[in-house]
Amino acid sequence: MHLQSINIGTKQTIQIGDKLVETGIFKNPVTGSVMITTEGAAGDVIHAKRVHGGPDQALYVYGAVDYAWWADQLGHPLNPGTFGENLTVSELESAPVRLGDRLTIGEVVLEVSFPRMPCPNLAKRMADRTFVKQFRQARRPGFYCRVLQTGVICAGEQVTLEPGPQQHVTIGETYDAFMTSPPNRALIQRILDAPLARNFREALENRLGDDTLVPAKQRSIDERVAMI
Repeated sequence: MHLQSINIGTKQTIQIGDKLVETGIFKNPVTGSVMITTEGAAGDVIHAKRVHGGPDQALYVYGAVDYAWWADQLGHPLNPGTFGENLTVSELESAPVRLGDRLTIGEVVLEVSFPRMPCPNLAKRMADRTFVKQFRQARRPGFYCRVLQTGVICAGEQVTLEPGPQQHVTIGETYDAFMTSPPNRALIQRILDAPLARNFREALENRLGDDTLVPAKQRSIDERVAMI
């Protein structure tokens, strides 16, 4: 595998219903070297850090295999950065990757921490209010990473995937745990035993005591998408 693209976003304001929302989802490939810190890629703009940023979700990674699937579905190719990812990686499919797997790019070491959950900003980015539903159903979410070792990277570098413990759940399984109801309690417990992004650990712990939590959350997203 190699690093196909590094994508950096600038602050933009979009309208969701009657609200103006700032977002960094519009990312474009950059040339040259980029510094990677524990907070993400230098120069990248992240909003709504509760769900999109912070040390446990410093970088969003998406794979070229998943992009190829979308190209077949949509009938046209998508440019790197379209889904708001920081790193586009060749030969990568996200669903089979496990929580705790590590990616090495030059001197930088990343650890997989959580799948991406689609939001209304993605629908706005794609100019398609049905796209959040499409993205959910595709089960190709990409994933967030924490940065274990900082450094400088550039597009074209080799990417090495180092598998974590086999008992850790996959990105696909973790995604399903958030998107399906009633909750699979055994699966949720396995997820909690993995190095999960702390922002979502509490949500999963709550799922163990509230069978309706995720559907209610998803209805809220769907309602906001309908306003686009």
